[in-house]
Amino acid sequence: MPESKPTPAVSPEDLVNHYERVANRLLEGAVVPFLGAGVNLCDRPPGFEWAPDQKEFLPRGSELADFLARQFVYPGTGRDLLQVSMYGELEEGPARLYDELDFVFRKRYPVTSIHRFLAALPRPAPLARLPENRYPLLATTNYDDLIEQAFDADEVRQPYDLVFFLPGDKHKGSFWHQAPGEPPRPIPVGTANEYNYPFFEQRPMILKIHGTINLVDEKLEGYVISEDHYIDYLAEDPLETLLPSRVVTKLLKSHLWFLGYSLSDWNFRVFLRRLRRSDRYQYRGWAVKEEVRSDEKTYWDKQGVDVFPMTLQEYIPGLQASLLTRLPKQSTGASPP
Repeated sequence: MPESKPTPAVSPEDLVNHYERVANRLLEGAVVPFLGAGVNLCDRPPGFEWAPDQKEFLPRGSELADFLARQFVYPGTGRDLLQVSMYGELEEGPARLYDELDFVFRKRYPVTSIHRFLAALPRPAPLARLPENRYPLLATTNYDDLIEQAFDADEVRQPYDLVFFLPGDKHKGSFWHQAPGEPPRPIPVGTANEYNYPFFEQRPMILKIHGTINLVDEKLEGYVISEDHYIDYLAEDPLETLLPSRVVTKLLKSHLWFLGYSLSDWNFRVFLRRLRRSDRYQYRGWAVKEEVRSDEKTYWDKQGVDVFPMTLQEYIPGLQASLLTRLPKQSTGASPP
């Protein structure tokens, strides 16, 4: 099999064009950022050695897999996170797997520069054409609460709706909704499309599709992490029976902007396939990833996604500059940091 070569760097002209395009759509409220594990690594210095007892940076997927493999005395040579998690759950029970994950994730990690940038995007969207485009939907497969912390920070203080997946017995579960100042409540499976709430008209929404930590109430946290979890998760129920119609429509009728994902994240690709976009909803998407192999680029091309092989630290300043030049002077919302 021929070796897959890295994708060449994007030309300066194409990058400027891309920044202008993304900035325009962000100001219209027509972009859904998807945050992957790579977002949490953006401020890590080169050569940083992650340890489970530190509180500076969240782990890479491979670092978390190595940690769980040691804890569960995993016999395999490969350290695939999904397989290691499933092994630990089978050998010592789901409660023990949760204990180990809680040890890593139930800490107050510093908010990254990417989370601060996203929380400070102009709001409401100054060029929004529809009420449902006034405020953004930010989706993440991460379990941490960094994006929530970014919105809660004193310099932002932006209320948000939180919708998160909570696994149930035998891995089945449902999405829950927590409005500002209210307790979380489940979104009924099967009739989720009838959940009547004016999402995106008054505040941003954070969508956590693979579970979440909850530092206040452990009963309201959960992790979709092992192979069995992902096989059960969204395996049968159409997405529109699990999420309110407004949320599904926002996902279908927006440009998807992938930050910190790789082709190996097949679990995330399962979720994307559930969107079932028709030709009517084929909006070009974008992905930012430091190293992109030619086979990865081929895959993303087939999904209608343009890939930009650069670090998030390299990528964001150019987008910030483009946003500032296009921000209407009459806008009263927050401006990019």
